[in-house]
Amino acid sequence: AGILTEQDHSSRAEISARLGYAFYRAAMQAGNRADFHSRMRQTETSYEEAGKLYGECSGKLEKAKALRCKAMIAYASYWLASTVEERRRVINESWELAKETLSMLEQVGAVYEFGRTFNQLSMSIDFSFFLEWDYRAREKMVGEAVECGKKAVALLLKTSGYEREVA
Repeated sequence: AGILTEQDHSSRAEISARLGYAFYRAAMQAGNRADFHSRMRQTETSYEEAGKLYGECSGKLEKAKALRCKAMIAYASYWLASTVEERRRVINESWELAKETLSMLEQVGAVYEFGRTFNQLSMSIDFSFFLEWDYRAREKMVGEAVECGKKAVALLLKTSGYEREVA
């Protein structure tokens, strides 16, 4: 009776991930620094839980979602980092994990999740761009982001019912 199925893990993970994103959005609307930090820590905690639950599943889609959770944790950590060096490290980590997630999602044909991941994590390239002083590295970052964005739009436009992710 106390045994959770893989579907239960996946469903609970999805709820935790959505909660993490809701905490992130709430943090962006916080009226003061203490509330912002508290909500951003809740973001990390929710994504950690989601990543753990997705990791207990065997499907490739769930593995990709677990990786997206790691990317979102790194993205949230950017907002909590106290030094420029730490911010640069975690935001670059977020983008690298995002690219890996996008690749996995494309392989499994998870079009909606590809678009969702790009929408949630594409901002990490903006922050990374402004922390990078090397022109060639910046140019590479922007090129990667543009290519991923084009791919997200193209994939989503081929799929009916997902117009809200393109808009």
